[in-house]
Amino acid sequence: MILIVAPEAEAVAAVLALHGWDCRIAADVGTHARATPELVICCVEGSAGARVAYPLVPIVALADAGWIAAEEAQARACDDVVDRARLHDDLALIVADWMHAERLALLDRLAAAFGEANIATLLDGLKNTLEAALRETDDAMLAADAHRIAGLAGTLGFARLGRQWLCVAHGQRPITPATRRATAHALATIGLMK
Repeated sequence: MILIVAPEAEAVAAVLALHGWDCRIAADVGTHARATPELVICCVEGSAGARVAYPLVPIVALADAGWIAAEEAQARACDDVVDRARLHDDLALIVADWMHAERLALLDRLAAAFGEANIATLLDGLKNTLEAALRETDDAMLAADAHRIAGLAGTLGFARLGRQWLCVAHGQRPITPATRRATAHALATIGLMK
C-alpha cells in the first residue's frame, strides 16, 4: 500500500491507480494509523515528518525542478524525488523502483531468460554483499565494495540502488542514510523471493 500525504494527493493517486497500486490518502502522516505502508509519497517539505513516522519506509517526495536541481534530496529525509511538473511522466517509473512486487516480477523475468540457478546465484551474492554493507561502519571499507554492489544491483534490476552505490564508488557522494535505507529495502525485496 502506498500512503500519499501531499496537496496534490488526488492527482498522484489517479496516476498510480492506472498501474493498479493500492493507495491511501491522508491529511498528514500522523492521521494514518493502519498498517505500515510500502511507500510514502509526500511533498518535500513534509519528508522529515514522514521519516520520523516511518523510519524504514522509502519516501518519494514531490518537489519543484529548482529544488531537485540543487540536489538537496540527499540532505533531506526523502529517498527519491519527483518533479511536480513531470508528475504524469515520471511518477509511475519512480514508484515502480520502490515497489517489491515490481522488483519480484523483474527478477522472475530475469530467471526465465537466464535460468533460475544463475539468477539465484547472483541474488545470493547481492544479498550477502548488502548484508555485509549494512553491518559495516567503516565508510572506507564500504567505498571499496561500492562498485561491486552497484554492478550486482544494476544487473538484477535494482537500478536506483545501483546508481546510489556507483556514486559512492566514484567518490561523488558519501554513504548516506538514504543509501542504507535503499540497501535495506533491496534486502527486504530479496527476502520475499520464493
